[in-house]
Amino acid sequence: MIVHFEFGEEDLLAANRYHISNSPSLRRQRVTVGISMAFIGFLSGTLLIPTLGTAAIFVGILLAISLNIFIAYQMRRNIDVQTSRLLKEGRNDGLFGPQEIEVTDLGVERRNPFRRSFVAWSIVRRMEETPDLILLYVSSIEAIAIPRKRITEGNLDELITEINRHLPGPWAD
Repeated sequence: MIVHFEFGEEDLLAANRYHISNSPSLRRQRVTVGISMAFIGFLSGTLLIPTLGTAAIFVGILLAISLNIFIAYQMRRNIDVQTSRLLKEGRNDGLFGPQEIEVTDLGVERRNPFRRSFVAWSIVRRMEETPDLILLYVSSIEAIAIPRKRITEGNLDELITEINRHLPGPWAD
């Protein structure tokens, strides 16, 4: 089973965003930062502005919420900016452009005009689907990303069925 697709920078950014948003360790980090910022915002509002009296509590809550929204926005923006900067540091001929995925009984092969990579089913951990991407995880930080809307040839539903047929059971991870 072979599917052809185009892969661009926006697809890489979407895959990175998804992975970072759903990583358990990074989720814990965001919660820790969020609680810290909420505490700092609340203290700032209640202790540094004592002339407001009981209204200082509401100012503290408002500052805590505002800081959390700002930090979340900045973290997401930084992912995109840093990835884009890294991509501009050199050539990325083998990363973007026309791609094809072939699923066989042995594994998954990804090909483009510049390179080939093969992954045996024994190291494929899981598949995750988003509205925009199919992510086939081969390690905790690496996934083969297939953009749903950029399929140029082949049947995506058949590809997903074929991948599911080869995936390990829930005991694998």
